[in-house]
Amino acid sequence: MRVLAASVVTLALLCLGPATVMAQDEAMPASEPAVYVSGTFENTVTEMPDPVPNPETGVLEVRNGHLEFVSEGGDPRLADPYVVDPINMDIDPRTGVGRMWGTGHYDGPDGGFEGAIWGLHYPVGEDVSGYTGSGWLTGSGAYEGLVYFYRGSFDGEEGVFEGIIFEGEAPPLE
Repeated sequence: MRVLAASVVTLALLCLGPATVMAQDEAMPASEPAVYVSGTFENTVTEMPDPVPNPETGVLEVRNGHLEFVSEGGDPRLADPYVVDPINMDIDPRTGVGRMWGTGHYDGPDGGFEGAIWGLHYPVGEDVSGYTGSGWLTGSGAYEGLVYFYRGSFDGEEGVFEGIIFEGEAPPLE
């Protein structure tokens, strides 16, 4: 079935051109094409409070941390550093596995992106943690009306990310 659907789209593009096919798709933005971005990142600043055990659940709680990242690749609208502040975590002390959430933002000279981030934390070595996360960031300033969705991961040695910048709105995250 997928092959048939792909063949129909390909045939439509060849016969009618991309503008005709895209015009029929109500979800595609009319004025700015979506842009795929990817690259690597490095954690340059980490300010994390000590975990505090929750007496009711036993979970280690980390609240109001601060992280900064610089990246290679990507898009010039995603100005370094990428800052996550606050970053919060709940970690199971038995396994080192947990969840994280917070607010991520890029602040460039012409505008920025800011929004909710979330993900998971896991051990990859004696003193090294890994994580994977994603975020929906809304544009401001010159980037008003744009959204940056990304996912990124760090395996203890390398950080990688990929995402899209598109015109529109982030979905409701409730």
